[in-house]
This record gives sequence, C-alpha cells and structure tokens, in this order.
Amino acid sequence: SLTAMSERYGSVYQIQIGMRPVVVLSGSETVRQALIKQGEDFAGRPDLYTFKFINDGKSLAFSTDKAGVWRSRRKLAMSALRSFATVEGSTPEYSCALEEHVCKEGNYLVKQLTSVMEVSGSFDPFRHIVVSVANVICGMCFGRRYSHDDQELLSLVNMS
Repeated sequence: SLTAMSERYGSVYQIQIGMRPVVVLSGSETVRQALIKQGEDFAGRPDLYTFKFINDGKSLAFSTDKAGVWRSRRKLAMSALRSFATVEGSTPEYSCALEEHVCKEGNYLVKQLTSVMEVSGSFDPFRHIVVSVANVICGMCFGRRYSHDDQELLSLVNMS
C-alpha cells in the first residue's frame, strides 16, 4: 500500500496512523538523503503503540530514540564494520575479514538454496537468507558460523 501511495504522491508524503501524522519516505535515494545526509533531522521515530511489539520497542529501525540509543547503537555497529573491513582476511583471496565472512556465507547460502530446490521444487527463501545474515553477524561477533539447522540459532532468529 505504501509503495502504491508513493507512486501516486511521490517519494515523501504524510499519512495518519491512528491520531499521529507520520512522514513516509520511499525510494533508496530519498531514504539515503534522509538518513545519511540529514541524519540528525530524521533520527527519531514516532512513538506508535505497535512499535512496542517489535523487539520490545528497542529495535534500531523502530526506536523512538528519546535517549540517543539509536545513535549509540549505530555508532557501535559502524565501528565494528569498519574494524572488520580493515582486518585482513585469512587468505589473500579476500581483501578483508568482512568480505571473507560475507563471501563464505554467500557460497553456503547458494548451495543450501540449490539443495532445497532440488528436493522441494519450490520454497520460501526468507528463513535461509535471514539465517545467513545472522551467520555473518555471528561470525564477526563470535568467530564462528552455525548450521542452517542449528536449533539455538533458529530460535534466536525466530525471536527477533
């Protein structure tokens, strides 16, 4: 619905959610402009009742950021990514540790999707992609990846 409205009203428009007016941004260039070039102006989120159900109201995307938590988490995440982008990979094949984690997990994901497709003929790739993203994060945070069937990882992914 929001995409259809953006086609009609443009990349920036306002809607009413309950009693609150909400500005909607659509399109990668518009979002980039807002979050990167004018980040301070767009840092907060509306305090909507439904947002409290998403990660108990502590999500990066849906935080009201009354105490600057979003900025602190973003700064920490950017610092970690920069670190992994400067640490060398384990072999000369990779320019950095981040590239190594992403490439290895990407290769595993392609094999996993091919295998599931051969067995089932069709499937929903959402779970496999989310687990792969979680594995890249686990690789950077914990130094290891998990099997796509690992119940502990799946329960963490499902909770968040």
